[in-house]
Amino acid sequence: PAAQRVYLAYFELSAMLQAEASMHEEQGKLAKIVRFDPPLRLFRRALIAASALIVLAALVGTLIRAALPEVRELALTAAADTRWSVSGGVRDVKEQSAIMREGSTLRVLTGTLELRLESGASMVLQGPAHVFFPKLNQPVLRSGWLWIDSGASEEKFEIHTPDIRIRNIGTRFGVRVPAKGHTEVHLIKGKLEVFSEAIPEKTITLTPENFGLAIPSQGEPTQTSLA
Repeated sequence: PAAQRVYLAYFELSAMLQAEASMHEEQGKLAKIVRFDPPLRLFRRALIAASALIVLAALVGTLIRAALPEVRELALTAAADTRWSVSGGVRDVKEQSAIMREGSTLRVLTGTLELRLESGASMVLQGPAHVFFPKLNQPVLRSGWLWIDSGASEEKFEIHTPDIRIRNIGTRFGVRVPAKGHTEVHLIKGKLEVFSEAIPEKTITLTPENFGLAIPSQGEPTQTSLA
């Protein structure tokens, strides 16, 4: 990009100088140059300089990418009359789309939001809800409903809640952190691995059933109606 900007600036400046020279020539203030053949050596030097500039720009770009880790983004679409905020900034109900970056905190006061990753995976957040995204595929759900559909993207998600941690395997599922009670997991398709935050060695593997599960950090899961 830097080399392109320099390249375009050169031609813009050349065009401007040519236009000014034509104006002075018409006014008789500048001798008309019939032909100018630059020496071959000058042309070669210019070519070498341009090549060096492009290589330098590429090296600088590579260094910048190496120094700054890639920050992923996702497209956010709000349903009508949804009230929501990103990192504290409340959005107008008429504002129905945005781009959200990793490291953001998302709150939905009322309504629903759809979050779509570049991979094609999608998430739906149903308010009232509160979720933090240290990584876009590792949301920390603090309250409310979060539905995830990884579809054919093969995107791997790991959802953290106050009680448990959930890892998906090609899955369509929902996680709910109620105001009172245990975290709920509602598996529609695929497979889930659930890990207890209090007992790390405790692992539950879930396959689709006709019920959801309320899963405490300690103790046994209990069935609940499938949402």
